[in-house]
Amino acid sequence: MLLKELEDLLLNISFKEEERVLAEESFSKIYREYSQYLMNVIVSNLKGMGVYDEELAQVVLNNTFLTVYEKPLKFSVPSGAEDDKCFKAWISKISRNELLSQIEKVTDKEKRFSDLNLQEVDLELEEVEDDFFESANHRLLKDALNTLSERDREILRAHYLYHEEGKNMPSDVLDKLCLLYSTTKPNIRQIRKRSEEKIIAYMTKNSQLKPLKDAK
Repeated sequence: MLLKELEDLLLNISFKEEERVLAEESFSKIYREYSQYLMNVIVSNLKGMGVYDEELAQVVLNNTFLTVYEKPLKFSVPSGAEDDKCFKAWISKISRNELLSQIEKVTDKEKRFSDLNLQEVDLELEEVEDDFFESANHRLLKDALNTLSERDREILRAHYLYHEEGKNMPSDVLDKLCLLYSTTKPNIRQIRKRSEEKIIAYMTKNSQLKPLKDAK
């Protein structure tokens, strides 16, 4: 993409409060142009760390482009730049920082878990059995999630990440999902509903255990 066009698109995005449709169209052009490039960068960085997690790569990709959407004018063209390599370098740097942030979150959770002295926990037999069945449900839930498309998984994950009892998903989160997947709020809600139904149906079909959602 030519630098002049790229600058114009980023400027359009910066006026999202006044010209939302134009901003979203401009963002979509940038996303289509650079998403595959950035995914390759993220995957390469993951492999360089000796790991690969498709879901983590997608989270990093989404969060990087959300940063572009929220702070488009953070990018400035270096003096003497003649092509879009400088923009690629910018989004690559954002993705690396986001990747490190995500890995730190996972590492911190694992550390807190490993610090627990499980030998001091005296579980009754019934509690052990409950934990066993819940663990089995979680394994089955992971298999069920893998039957969904990448888009549907991300929408469902966002729903549970931001869910509060008796409340809908926050409007700003819905806006970002609509932007990322070029769809509407009602459609996001339908996708979430259908995905939950698919998960429950899969778990009911493939296990004698109750899905966690329906367990009493």
